[in-house]
Parts: sequence; structure tokens; C-alpha cells
Amino acid sequence: MAFLEGISFSTVIWLLPVAMALHELEEWNILDWYHRNFVDLPAITYTSTRVFIVFMILYGFAWTAVALLFVNLKVTAFLLSLLAVVVLLNALQHVYWVIAFRDYAPGVITSVLLVIPVIVFLGLVAGYQGLLPTWYQVLLCILVMAGLAQTAMAGNRLSRMLQAIGRFGLLLARTLGLEER
Repeated sequence: MAFLEGISFSTVIWLLPVAMALHELEEWNILDWYHRNFVDLPAITYTSTRVFIVFMILYGFAWTAVALLFVNLKVTAFLLSLLAVVVLLNALQHVYWVIAFRDYAPGVITSVLLVIPVIVFLGLVAGYQGLLPTWYQVLLCILVMAGLAQTAMAGNRLSRMLQAIGRFGLLLARTLGLEER
């Protein structure tokens, strides 16, 4: 694990928004999958879903850039961990959905091959370099597991969080004039 000491955390954190962007792009046509597997979708459309995907890609890069503005890498690691916990939960949700619905969930390939390994790697680097304490990383894992449990309990209904995301995507699309009101 000594190789983790020589890694530039401020450089490797860019792996997260890159992995996140590729994951979001895999979700480009997720709406049909939502319709096949959930019974209570908000009035989302292809356009609103894709506007939200582009928003999330830009948000991931912007969040990372803002986190890097801080000279103290502990602050940077803390801010990045807030993004990573949300992205990790989403990645694990895709894995769960494939198992639960026995149907390819757009986003699962990048979740397994890219997002989860990148977040684990960044967590190891941050932990090894003393940027995030172990207790904090354990707390984040507990929060992710609680979110995953909520997803499992929701069954074929969207969690409140996913419903809010759908409504937010629709609001974004309407605000940009891409959807009718």
C-alpha cells in the first residue's frame, strides 16, 4: 500500500467526475427501463432525463473544481467525499436493480467496471494519506447502505429521492425552454 503515498490526490480526484460522466452517459436511454420497472414515475420525458444527465456531468466536474480551490487537501477530500457518497449509492442501486428486476439497468456496466473501483481507490488514497479519518469513511459507508436499503424497500416504486430527481430534471428542461410547461 506504500504506492498510495506517492499518488497526487489532487490529480486522481479527477477520476471521479470522469467515471461519473461515463456512468451518466450510459444512462442516456434509461427512461424506457424506468417505464418497464417502476409504477409511479413522475411526468419525466426523454428530454428532461437527458437534461438532468448533462446537468449531473457538469455538476460533477464543477464540484471537483471547487473542491480543489481549497489549499488544505483534507477539505478537498471532505468535499469530494460528499459527491462520492451520492455517486456510490447510485452505482450500487444499479447493481441492486439488475438483481431485483433481472433486467439490464442502464448504468450498471460503468458502475461495476469504473465508478465503484474509482471510489474505492480514492477512499484508499484519502485514507492512507490521512486526508479522511477511517471513522468518517465508515460513517459514509453506513449512509450508503441505508440509502441502498431504502431502495430495496421501495421495490418497484421510485424512492422520494429519485422522484425528486425526475421532477428536478423536468424543471431544468422547462427552465431552459426545452419542455413545454
